[in-house]
Amino acid sequence: MNKSIVCLVLMMLGFPLWGSSQQLYTLEQCIVWGMENHLDVKIQNLQIKAFRAAEITTASRFLPDISARINHFYNFGSTINPQTNARESANIQSDNISVDAGINLFNFEDLNKSRISRLQTAIAQADKAVIDQEFASLLIQRYTEALAAQELKKVITHQLVNSKEQLDRIEKEVADGAKPESDIYDIQVIYTQEQKLLKQTEQDELNKKALLVQLINKEDISVANMNLIQDVPSNDNPSPSVLWENNPAVMKEQLTQQKLQQEYRQLLHQYLPTVRLNYSYGTFYATAIDQIFDTSFKFGSQLKDNRSQYLGLNLSIPIFSKGDVRRLRTRKNIDILQQQEVITKKETELKNELQNQSRKQQQYAELEATLTEASLYASKAYETTKVKYEYGKVDVSAYKAAKNQLLMARYDVLNNALSEWMTGKIIQNLLSDQYIKR
Repeated sequence: MNKSIVCLVLMMLGFPLWGSSQQLYTLEQCIVWGMENHLDVKIQNLQIKAFRAAEITTASRFLPDISARINHFYNFGSTINPQTNARESANIQSDNISVDAGINLFNFEDLNKSRISRLQTAIAQADKAVIDQEFASLLIQRYTEALAAQELKKVITHQLVNSKEQLDRIEKEVADGAKPESDIYDIQVIYTQEQKLLKQTEQDELNKKALLVQLINKEDISVANMNLIQDVPSNDNPSPSVLWENNPAVMKEQLTQQKLQQEYRQLLHQYLPTVRLNYSYGTFYATAIDQIFDTSFKFGSQLKDNRSQYLGLNLSIPIFSKGDVRRLRTRKNIDILQQQEVITKKETELKNELQNQSRKQQQYAELEATLTEASLYASKAYETTKVKYEYGKVDVSAYKAAKNQLLMARYDVLNNALSEWMTGKIIQNLLSDQYIKR
């Protein structure tokens, strides 16, 4: 009904919706382009990639750590030979070569780190969905403001055409001597005032469309050739009962609570044992050196003969932590309870916002018939006053009042229809699940 009212007004004015040089831009197109080019969205996409790159799967945390070591040592000194009871040189050089491996058989902290890492990525994705939804809401408002200025310009242009017709008529009558020259000044005042109003409206339209283009952040859009159109809002909105499931702001807070719960569980690792299996395979070489600079390597068969393997099981059991873990768990539990209140607050805010927008939409719909009727009467009153003015039955002030009354009535119809359309779009945006699916 909104669209039909606006189109009816424009058809009454006799203006086309667009010219041959105009480019049509729908709200949906602007939202899609804006989300592709919005810098906050791009930044958040990179943030999500960073969290994904840092993710470590649970299985990979149980893969072994493998390393190779090569050590070269010098030992300079002397020692007592027990057989001769004489001091002998003990300058020795040695080399150790080994391959070491270790694997965690049980580590509760590693298991929860993987879950927390995945939740952190999910929170970043929900945060992006919040940015998308807030951006769409802002763009809906900017689009509606620009569309209202565009349509108001058409209404004022039509008023100016009528004033020009009256100005031309009076100028002709003055030239023919049917009216005094002073009559021309009154209609010229009306005409110049409407010219000023049209110029101000054109500037307002240009400024609001420029703000819209800046928000979209698409350089190849010409503000001067930009023509906005009003589509028909869809009535297949999901039930408000699924608002909490679809709304990214609530989902973000719920994921944050899940992350806090996992962090609370992770503190349990301070009470639980860890089991680690270690394995090492290596060999060594050692030989005495006569001088400090004698570092020749004469391995011989030592590296082969000195080979060894090591296999060990490391069990670590926490016994006492000075109460630090208990204090951390108490603090984390408070954070979880606080986050639950944040979720409740967010749900209440969304519920109130939906109720407010639905109530406003209903009020606009109820006002529509009254404004349409008032516009019809204002149009008839203007036509009657116009005829009376042409035959000299009323003065120019009555004609001006009738024109202003008609302009205000048509503006009220236009503004009410666009306001109802905008609230419908905002409600769709609140209930939409497209952001959590992106």
